[in-house]
Amino acid sequence: MSNCNDTPFRFYYFHSTHWDREWYQSFEAHRMKLVELFDAIIEEMEKSDEYTYYHMDGQFIPVE
Repeated sequence: MSNCNDTPFRFYYFHSTHWDREWYQSFEAHRMKLVELFDAIIEEMEKSDEYTYYHMDGQFIPVE
């Protein structure tokens, strides 16, 4: 794939999410979804050599 100058370029995609606690569910309901999300991400990263990075959009505090 190239741009209008026929200069090749690369496209990078990082697995990511942006996590906001919303008003439409309780804190506990959103926390459970976050736990399920991390469980799925960790499981996939453990079994796939190609899935090596995940970006939490600066929302790392749930891990702590």
